[in-house]
Amino acid sequence: MMQMDAHRNRALLESVRQHLMEDQRLAGQSLTVTSSAGHIQIIGSVDTEEQKRLAIDLARGVVGVRDVIDRIDVREPYIGQVAEW
Repeated sequence: MMQMDAHRNRALLESVRQHLMEDQRLAGQSLTVTSSAGHIQIIGSVDTEEQKRLAIDLARGVVGVRDVIDRIDVREPYIGQVAEW
């Protein structure tokens, strides 16, 4: 039973990772996915709040996901003065 649960967990993890990687709107973002008993945790950073919501929604849409734990930070845009040389 334990081995089957580990197999299901690994398959679920790979499915969520695949969904995130295939969506071009998340291209270039730094996200790591972990899974335990159907609970998915997404860790990392994205450029926009929309990308954060998208990653969470994509993970929730995968069959077998019970819960998504959000550990995604939205990067602060660089707002500063540009030095002119």
